[in-house]
Amino acid sequence: MSIRTVPDWLQHQAATRPNHLAIDDGRRQVSFEELDAEARRYQAGLSAQGIVAGDRVALVARPQVASLAFIHAVIRHQAILVPLDPNLTEADFRTRIGDSLPKLVVSDGSARASVPDAIGLDDVAQDSPRVLFSEPLNLDRVAVLVYTSGTTGTPKAAQIRVGNFFWSALFGGLHMGIQTDDCWLFVMPLFHVSGLSIIFRSVIHGSSIRIRVPFSPTVTRDTLRTGNITLTSWVPTMLFRLLEEGLGPNDAPSLRMILLGGAPASPDLVAQSRTRGLPVVPTYGLTETCSQVVTGLIGEGNEMPGSSGRPIFPTQIRIVDGSGREVPSGQPGEILISGPTVFAGYWQNPDATAQALTTDGWLRTHDLGWMSPQGWLTVIDRLGDLIIRGGENISPTEIENAVLGFPDIEDVAVVGIPDPEWGEVVAAVVVSSTPIRPQILTNFLQMRLARYKIPTVYFQVDALPRTPSGKIQRRRVRDQIESHVWGPLTD
Repeated sequence: MSIRTVPDWLQHQAATRPNHLAIDDGRRQVSFEELDAEARRYQAGLSAQGIVAGDRVALVARPQVASLAFIHAVIRHQAILVPLDPNLTEADFRTRIGDSLPKLVVSDGSARASVPDAIGLDDVAQDSPRVLFSEPLNLDRVAVLVYTSGTTGTPKAAQIRVGNFFWSALFGGLHMGIQTDDCWLFVMPLFHVSGLSIIFRSVIHGSSIRIRVPFSPTVTRDTLRTGNITLTSWVPTMLFRLLEEGLGPNDAPSLRMILLGGAPASPDLVAQSRTRGLPVVPTYGLTETCSQVVTGLIGEGNEMPGSSGRPIFPTQIRIVDGSGREVPSGQPGEILISGPTVFAGYWQNPDATAQALTTDGWLRTHDLGWMSPQGWLTVIDRLGDLIIRGGENISPTEIENAVLGFPDIEDVAVVGIPDPEWGEVVAAVVVSSTPIRPQILTNFLQMRLARYKIPTVYFQVDALPRTPSGKIQRRRVRDQIESHVWGPLTD
């Protein structure tokens, strides 16, 4: 027997836990019953706009009660949500709107540039009599088009099914546990799959969300102290800033898990956090897998240092060589993923879909990693980010983790730049509030890295280009270096 539909999850929570807190956005607090009523008003507005099943509806908004209610309305109406980053330029908006061709574009006014043909979020909702029953949610239906971060080129729209969100919530809950008083601290954007996953997971589980955006270490710390927060999802940069803020276990009395993902995390950062008593759990996932597919757990005695955890049941992972043959445990190769959270392919891009999905449905991640005999996955790097110096493969992440151990360095990006002798050499771009002397940093790294991995040239900048999910935009870093926007450091 296969499950093809499930009852409307928001309506279920409105009926079974009507008075339970659904969302607190710092300005408004609504119960599940109130959230359901607001979603119905937005659904009535979608009908008035002529939206029917399968139509795309673009949303440019910050996380708040209204925008989350609108998201639930779009899913309930069987339309396809296209969440867009409010920080896009007008040209970027036009590119994505031209690609997804939404029938309706809705904005809450938070965009920093003009959004073509947008109507206001507040103008969509309409009064509507309460409907006792909603159509079941079809798990096979595409629910959201999520534009990938674009670290390696033009962003593509990943088609995420209703079932991808449902199974991610269900199996993630089995792995991490579900408690009746769970409350998420929400600091992620709406246009990223990690934020969307929390929105749907909270309704499926019946847990609460406290939205505190934009991210602020001080506000986050205060909310952890007073908001009964049990769960949160951060990128490494957020955790780093909170540690600088002095975050400790006394600041988070209810917190049982910090999911750390979006970008590779330094083992030292994880170790430092756990030394302070913070329940940090590394994760690994992609837009194309509807957020994390590998997660650790606090207190597992055989945890592999530096790993991202074990696959969430029933996700399967294979490590393969360049010919697609599976390699033995402990050997590196490309990570392939199979399971019910794998996406439906890229929107109107069959060539990219064929490159991403094998004929039997395995996702080619283009990430390099290895699996221990005990089933722990260690992610090494993006295959396209590997630096090839004189025939030697070098992982930028390994070097970045070593550089972050140097005093006063707050952030770093390592890339390969062209060299006539070696093909590529290693360049490190560091962020620090104090001047960095290259020779002293090189001496430090000589104790931690093989000689051929030590950067040949260093740059110091105020900030690194990162995607909203926290990934370093290495393409932009290389462009800045090769365009001589940044000058190299000298002793």
